[in-house]
Amino acid sequence: MNRLNNFSDAGPEPVFLSIGGIGLEIRSHSANLLKAVANHYAAFSGQTLDSIQITIHWKKPDHEVEPFWPVVEFLGPDILFTASGCRGTYAISQGTAELFLEVQDPFERLEYFLRLIVGFGAFDKGGFLFHGAGIDHKGHGVIFFGPSGSGKTTVSRFSINDKVLNDDLVLLFPSETGWTIHSTPFWNPTQVKPFPTSVPLHGMFRLIQARQVYCEKPGKGAALAEITSNIPVLCTDPQRGDELMNRAARILEQVPLYRLHFLKDDTFWQAVDATLEIDHG
Repeated sequence: MNRLNNFSDAGPEPVFLSIGGIGLEIRSHSANLLKAVANHYAAFSGQTLDSIQITIHWKKPDHEVEPFWPVVEFLGPDILFTASGCRGTYAISQGTAELFLEVQDPFERLEYFLRLIVGFGAFDKGGFLFHGAGIDHKGHGVIFFGPSGSGKTTVSRFSINDKVLNDDLVLLFPSETGWTIHSTPFWNPTQVKPFPTSVPLHGMFRLIQARQVYCEKPGKGAALAEITSNIPVLCTDPQRGDELMNRAARILEQVPLYRLHFLKDDTFWQAVDATLEIDHG
């Protein structure tokens, strides 16, 4: 889907986003691109102190570009992102990033780059990006997670009376009383549109499609593996791996984690409410 078709080329202005308190200042020579970015992420528009400055260079190629297969390299504290038609760097210590794009529609690669920046930005603030669906259920933050196809979007669509922070990627940050889920703007039209908010985290559920609905408690080692395997990119960084494990262990000390066997209907909420002792009133 090309998100640039409906935008005229006018004077460029930077786009400011605030994602879980992480500020992004996005600049480009292309006003067309910046307008598309501002439109797509409009619900997360906002300025914060110490924003990460991102410069995007984009031009359309005169040849076909190969499919998108991203590669992330760790260069000391910084990162290098490469793929067909793009190359990006994020100098974390300086709070600056630069992305060069040579593709027809830059959004897939641009959004992947923004996810990387937000993920590393969250780590520097004591949290991390998590591959899961975050839902504000009666004031209780619940995360449903698992690999692609496990049912994150499905359970989100069956949560019609709740706020879906995001059905694929959320931010987790420690708080004075535990952990908090923050929404992110990373989605596509096949998913549930994210609601920009935050909510205290009360429970985490690893999704397993089954023929009956019930929750079970995994062992501590299995639970730790479940969490770390759903932390994008950072779990492969040798410099941040130990601290990431420590944070995952701290979550398990403060937030219960279960395996949720569920059907493709809303009956899973009964099991979740009973397990977390959430009042139905």
